[in-house]
Amino acid sequence: MKYVFFSLFVVLTVAGCNCSTCSTGTSSADSESDSSTTAPAVAATPETESADAQPTPTPDALETEEKPMDANSPEMPADDAPSTDDLRSRLTPEQFAVTQQCGTEPPGTGKWLYNKKEGTYTCIVCDAPLFSSDTKYDSGSGWPSFWQVLESENIEEVEDRELGMLRTEVRCKKCGSHLGHVFPDGPRDKTGMRYCINSVSLDFEEEKNDSE
Repeated sequence: MKYVFFSLFVVLTVAGCNCSTCSTGTSSADSESDSSTTAPAVAATPETESADAQPTPTPDALETEEKPMDANSPEMPADDAPSTDDLRSRLTPEQFAVTQQCGTEPPGTGKWLYNKKEGTYTCIVCDAPLFSSDTKYDSGSGWPSFWQVLESENIEEVEDRELGMLRTEVRCKKCGSHLGHVFPDGPRDKTGMRYCINSVSLDFEEEKNDSE
């Protein structure tokens, strides 16, 4: 009887096991290792993500999302901003063309080009203070020039790609009127900037002496 059991054990040992582990000659641990190296997980791509999944907004995306317009921006004037008809009635055709249609007065013709009086230059449309006579200088350009603004909160600078070149347009931030352009070729001992402004975009308030 012992001989029979011993013979059966030998037969089973020689025939071997038919399980997947034995047939491959690798352990279960080796099998997991091989599967992790030969069949790596595929990272999700926009094409494989669920159609219902919403991407997390990035800071750049948030900045470009549509926002309510500022009531004081040129794109949306304030509620009390003058209408086009009102502007046409109180501005000269040249003033309207320059301030509302981004025109340019001929060089050397401006009313304030050679003004030497002390005072404040204001917006012809809304009277916002823009420049001081203290920063006005003769640039030789043919337009009134200033090396600094009077109140930065009243000035808006906008990229301008008209005429096939890149320039910086200057607008009145209070009403959106076109004033001129600013260039980095002003007095180096000051700010180095030249605000080249149309006279017809400006009004002037002369400084009064204390004795008056």
